[in-house]
Amino acid sequence: METVLKQLSTKGVDVNKQPNVDKLASIGEMGLFGNVWVRSHYLHKAGFTNGGGHKHDFDHVTLLAVGSVLAEVEGFEPKQFDAPTFITIDKDHQHKFTALTDGVVYYCVFAVRDENGEVIVDKNNLINFSSKKRI
Repeated sequence: METVLKQLSTKGVDVNKQPNVDKLASIGEMGLFGNVWVRSHYLHKAGFTNGGGHKHDFDHVTLLAVGSVLAEVEGFEPKQFDAPTFITIDKDHQHKFTALTDGVVYYCVFAVRDENGEVIVDKNNLINFSSKKRI
């Protein structure tokens, strides 16, 4: 954690002095592919976050495509990840990402579930929001 804070300070980033609205992730494309939900996120500057953290009632994976982040996951020590890699998040764990570099791009990926938490496998019940990505 000390190394991470040092990296941010050498870039002139004081995450405590930046207004929240200016340091949040922006959400890019999102959509369903079969029964898999994919949503892209952008952390434009070092110190930007995906908010105060959140949790899900299902396991999911975050694909870090560009840059480096500090991942803070409830019950674990904060850990730095560098692209390209993936980060697995267990269900019911609060998690937050903070950009350590400018231009971070990551994708949240998880199986689509019904109201009982069961994975949906019936493609006829899903709408493909990303038809422009089809080959």
